[in-house]
Amino acid sequence: MFTPADLVPEGAPPPPAPPAAPEVPDGAPAPTGDAGASPDHEPVAAAPAPDAAPPDAPAPEAPAEPEPVADNLRIGPATDADRYELVEHRSTGTDGELWQANLWIDDVAIPVAVKIDTPDSDEDVEEARQRWLRQAELLRSLEHPALVKVREVFESTGPHPRGEAGEGTRVCLVMNWVDGKPLNTWCKANPNRSLADCTRVLGPVATALDYLHTGIGGRAVLHRDLKPGNILVSDDGEVRLVGFGTARLMKMDAAMTIVGTPAWMPPEVLNGEPYDSAADRWGLGAVAFYLFTGTPPPLLNIERAREELLHAGLVATLPAVIDHTLTLLDGDPARRPTSCTAWLHQLDALIDAGTAPAPPPSPPAPPAPPAPPAPPGPTDAAGQGWQVPPPAQGPTDAAGQGWQVPPPPAGAPPAPPPAPPVAPPAAMPIGGPPIPGQPIGAPEPKKKGKGALIAVLALILIAIIVAVVLVVLARG
Repeated sequence: MFTPADLVPEGAPPPPAPPAAPEVPDGAPAPTGDAGASPDHEPVAAAPAPDAAPPDAPAPEAPAEPEPVADNLRIGPATDADRYELVEHRSTGTDGELWQANLWIDDVAIPVAVKIDTPDSDEDVEEARQRWLRQAELLRSLEHPALVKVREVFESTGPHPRGEAGEGTRVCLVMNWVDGKPLNTWCKANPNRSLADCTRVLGPVATALDYLHTGIGGRAVLHRDLKPGNILVSDDGEVRLVGFGTARLMKMDAAMTIVGTPAWMPPEVLNGEPYDSAADRWGLGAVAFYLFTGTPPPLLNIERAREELLHAGLVATLPAVIDHTLTLLDGDPARRPTSCTAWLHQLDALIDAGTAPAPPPSPPAPPAPPAPPAPPGPTDAAGQGWQVPPPAQGPTDAAGQGWQVPPPPAGAPPAPPPAPPVAPPAAMPIGGPPIPGQPIGAPEPKKKGKGALIAVLALILIAIIVAVVLVVLARG
């Protein structure tokens, strides 16, 4: 925080010229380890991104490599001018210089990032002071693992040898250092990245945006420059969202100045409409498109974006994933999903459903077991099944012919009517009805004397018939 004593006194001498550094074209990726890259903070060592430069733009001269500081330059507030040891100059842009530095505590060096403005006049100093104070206060108010913490903001005389702080006023912003590559550099180094790699990068960015949009004092914090150059990926997979130089609390009553990188601006902002959280969510969709295709989405042409996704190897065979990605790139902000985290969870589910292996075919049903054999019926002593005896025959004459019963004589009483046929017994299980106490299926015990009784009855019947025949013959 600034105090009245920190302000530049009236009539102070103009600030010294900044150290010479090569200019880098707009659109170049942020440098490795850029803990607080702003949209125009571009690297010294990286070539311009092919997706940010116009196709007919002349090739820029090769920028110089970052060089370690050999003379141990220092910088710090007026009360401790040598607090930070400047280790390496990383980049220069319209937002100032970015240095990697060390904060020494006893004999331990803590890496930090120091951004130093490069003013041309006292008015520039004041504008930089207001801009960076606003950025620092916003970041100080936020706690999220994907956001870089601000340590302090101060005014200084600029880089100088130890113990030789000079005159002049430079505004400095100090943040924690983050080792990592800008996302566009990471993508080029990982051309065979998987969909799982892409969603691991998108996850922290999505949760950070939802966190920012919950707001401070009821007003959302807008990043306003979401692009691959402002996303850092470390070697161990940690992801940080940087580039808060254009971040603002969303205004409720007035449109804000258009800022950002044109290739990564949502269509409504290009058309002059004010920023809101839906513009940041479009930026998340643009980053997802870049991860899937390696290029920014075509401006104001959703159908061309669909065609490019259909020809991208990562999602070409996943139409549901393509449709879901395009929901964030919808030209109407009101139709975009309202939660980045919920959108990401749905993306994960669609990827899992589209890439899951087909279930193996069901094995054929086993053949039905053969029916058990019927239990055997009762058997005789020889183990043979019982044979039903043929019906008993009536008496026969000497020729073997059956006796013929003569008609009754006239006046004889009529013969009794024949007995009605006996209905066959109802079907019974083999072996007859179960006998209490006898196991089912056991052979029925033999019934003694049954055949003898039948024979006796047959003889009695024959005798009666013979007697009747003899009586009739005698009377005749």
